[in-house]
Amino acid sequence: MSIDSEKFTACIRTIRQNDDDFILTNGIVVTPRAGFEISNRCPENYKDLIHECIRHGWIKPVAYMYDHELMWEKLSTPTDQEDPYPTPW
Repeated sequence: MSIDSEKFTACIRTIRQNDDDFILTNGIVVTPRAGFEISNRCPENYKDLIHECIRHGWIKPVAYMYDHELMWEKLSTPTDQEDPYPTPW
């Protein structure tokens, strides 16, 4: 049995840093969907090298999501015109 890899990966979306969907917000907090975490045990010269690569755009954060998760998120997120926390009175 073979798996059609194009069909299998077609349901996975790549989200890059300058895409609208890269930022997560709940109406109060705004945070990127993906990022880098450098261990405190990483030697300083390596940290400096990684920072330089990120600054030059040679290393970029990307996130992967299933299409159905992204669609559900878009459907459940209020638009700019809607108040995410309406006053009950």
